[in-house]
Amino acid sequence: MARNFSCIYTIQHTLADVPFGVLHRIRRNFDDKLFCARELEYADTCTSHHKLLKLDIDLLQKFKHNRIVRVLEVIHEEDAEVYYVIQEDATDKYLLEMLQAARAGHPPAEEMIWGYIAQLAEVLSVMHNTSYQVDEEGSVPVVLVHGNLATDIVHTDPGDLHIIKLQTLGVGREVALGWNLVDTRGSKSYIAPEIHKQVTDCFTSSKPVYPLLTPECDMWSLGALVYELCTGTPLIKQKTKDYPAVLEAIQRPITLPKYGEELAHLVNSLLDPNPTRRPSASQVLALPLVQEMLRKLSTK
Repeated sequence: MARNFSCIYTIQHTLADVPFGVLHRIRRNFDDKLFCARELEYADTCTSHHKLLKLDIDLLQKFKHNRIVRVLEVIHEEDAEVYYVIQEDATDKYLLEMLQAARAGHPPAEEMIWGYIAQLAEVLSVMHNTSYQVDEEGSVPVVLVHGNLATDIVHTDPGDLHIIKLQTLGVGREVALGWNLVDTRGSKSYIAPEIHKQVTDCFTSSKPVYPLLTPECDMWSLGALVYELCTGTPLIKQKTKDYPAVLEAIQRPITLPKYGEELAHLVNSLLDPNPTRRPSASQVLALPLVQEMLRKLSTK
């Protein structure tokens, strides 16, 4: 007999938008234990997009990393045309508290920032060096990208605030699959400028080609995330339709007065409007300060 989501779990509240759907915090009915669930609907998707969604779910179950919460089970309700991907619970609010403190003039210690960079670069490097087949034999392998990196989905270990986990594995590929370009707080900071340009071109073209997310997009998102942790505010502070103009108005080089030059240099390189000039996750991982932080974290 097929498992029914609502018979087993109850949705507590919605946490964030994710590619193909939304992320909920849920409670298991028989023991009140908390989990998270990605609700992924495909009723309005074409056959090719449904195929990609099934591939995403397969990747979510197969891709294992200690910096990403584990997928515990997948419930497929065929009549409702929806998948529920059940994951470990990781919903602490420490990063949001950190952002509030930074806005009040109490930014996090630089060592903690470098520790978060090290862990995120580590998981992104593994992803960007992982490829998979979209179609059967003969298709060109595709590099795995996250596509949904933002402070909303980065959570700390309750036992050690220096240790983080990503709540979702975005498995981003094509932007125009019903994914909201604006994050849950209304900021466009985490979406790379080349994607915004491609989205604009897509919607004005008679033959739209969906924008493809790349590893370089993930690196822009990492830069935007680090900038927000350091300053308490998003890189793009207002809702705007004229994203390119706002982006060009950002004063460069970006300064982080309360932090060292090396951190400011990394943020500027990650937020380079030209994707070919951004460092890769492997290059960030090779930085001496990042290696030092990984050594410290390995002893915890």
